[in-house]
Amino acid sequence: TDLSVTLETDKPAFYVSLETKRLPGIFSDNMITLLPGKPVTLQFTPKKTDSVNSKMLSRSLRIKSLRDTY
Repeated sequence: TDLSVTLETDKPAFYVSLETKRLPGIFSDNMITLLPGKPVTLQFTPKKTDSVNSKMLSRSLRIKSLRDTY
């Protein structure tokens, strides 16, 4: 079961990456650029599909961007 995450911003965000804490799986894309007014939807495919739901993904999700590196 794939889960989706939609990201949007009011200011440009560069090198945006998503990761999860203790929830193994992969995102359909990573290191993206977000621009105002242009939401991006990514799919998350968990390795253990039988026990993952959107609430678990939301709690585990971490979003970082270039700005977080300095």
